[in-house]
Amino acid sequence: MLDGKPARLGKRRFAAPGEADAPDDAPELWFARDAQAPVRFTFADALRPDAAAAVAAPLLTTHDPLVGRAVERLLPMGTSGHVLGTDEQGRDMLARLLYAGRLSLLTGTMPVLIATVLGTAVGATAGYVRGPVGAILMRSMDMLYAFPAVMLAIAIAASLGPGVKNSILAISIVFIPPIARVAETATRRVVLLEYIEAARLSGATSARIIVSQVLANI
Repeated sequence: MLDGKPARLGKRRFAAPGEADAPDDAPELWFARDAQAPVRFTFADALRPDAAAAVAAPLLTTHDPLVGRAVERLLPMGTSGHVLGTDEQGRDMLARLLYAGRLSLLTGTMPVLIATVLGTAVGATAGYVRGPVGAILMRSMDMLYAFPAVMLAIAIAASLGPGVKNSILAISIVFIPPIARVAETATRRVVLLEYIEAARLSGATSARIIVSQVLANI
């Protein structure tokens, strides 16, 4: 106890011969703290095995998810050869579940990837060039903002017709405006920095500056 305050007891690591002693209050690395913390169950942890099972569907089942046998319809779970049973058309439920997971992964990831690429390109271009071109690009995004996202996606999908590709395209269009707005705001902040001006003075084209300097820092 020093000056009426209890002494702070810290973990001390004794150094090996020839090595300097580590200080008592040395900060712990983040992965060391996480290793000692309670197990955290996140959405990503739950998604990883599902995604792996969907990708490896041909290795986990030999049944065709679209072909059934009338004599095997409505088999219960645990039946030999059909772990999850069969449906009313005799199709294996495990096979249908695994192959449906592939479709879910496709429709869930592709719109995000497409919207991220296109939205970032539109926003970065509008934020860098500004002027009439930037105004036209961002006002186009604002037009899409005028409609509720779900209603807009349904309207686009209905106009394009049924199909997975059209659904992915409709969802991608809905995701582009918010990503473009974020990219445009970040780009406006970045273009004011000194290294962007230095790139201009060095003779770099606008496209090269956007790709190598702006996109790398937003």
